[in-house]
Amino acid sequence: MASDSLSTLTLEPDDWLDDPETAIGALSAAVATGEVCVDASGPRMLPAQVLQMLISARKSVEAQGGRFVLRAPSEGVVRSLTALGFADYFEGALQ
Repeated sequence: MASDSLSTLTLEPDDWLDDPETAIGALSAAVATGEVCVDASGPRMLPAQVLQMLISARKSVEAQGGRFVLRAPSEGVVRSLTALGFADYFEGALQ
């Protein structure tokens, strides 16, 4: 699970699926900072299980008055969000 700070994580779906506890722990630590930024520039797709982790992190950080950003989503991530019906949900979080 790569990160360039406590609150910026690199979206690596295979790693997140292989070790969901670590991914959830990293997302929880980022939520605690009040700002979650997920670099989504690399993945070619976004599995539904990983999407659920992102939804949970967004809900948690925003419930605490924080901010969630999905940074530089790849074309595959955008296609996945659209196919799974969550493009509108994440529209305001895309950067």
